[in-house]
Amino acid sequence: MAPKRGTASAAGRPSKAAKKDTTAATCRLVADALELAQKKGTPADVTAFLGIALKHTLPTHKEARHEFQVAVLKMVEKTLSDSESVLLEDIASAEAIVNSAEDEKSRREAAVVSAEQNLQVCQETLKEKQALKAQKQEELKATLEPLKEAQAKQQDGDAKDADLEKAKESFSAALSDLLAPMKEAGGSKRPLHNLA
Repeated sequence: MAPKRGTASAAGRPSKAAKKDTTAATCRLVADALELAQKKGTPADVTAFLGIALKHTLPTHKEARHEFQVAVLKMVEKTLSDSESVLLEDIASAEAIVNSAEDEKSRREAAVVSAEQNLQVCQETLKEKQALKAQKQEELKATLEPLKEAQAKQQDGDAKDADLEKAKESFSAALSDLLAPMKEAGGSKRPLHNLA
């Protein structure tokens, strides 16, 4: 029995379908790169048009390209140079950020130290205020107890005063009830004078 032939992918060379996919993938990558040129002022419609035109231009060999295809590739080349300048500007700004990272780091470390000091001051202030609060509560308790005692004595005094007032009214009523008949009867002046 004869050995089976291996497939093209098994032999290490790409199949024709895979080769076609790489061209399409390359066109997509270039189209994505073209979109960066929009930051330089290239309209989105133009970058979309060039991205679509790439699918019909790049797969054709250089010698077999039509003059319109050559013109499209020149436009793509100019747009890609704009995209490249955008990337270079982005890289420069990223490098500036990286270079200023030490300054930013020292600024943030100083901010952390300042915040920690502020935290310690705030914690000490909190402890002082809590101690003051506890002291004020003790003073309030010390003030409330005599107040409660004074209020209790006041209530007792008010009750005694009410009892005395009732007794005075009773005495006045009894005096007027008993003294009035004596005055009318005209008894001796001396016992009447003693009663008054």
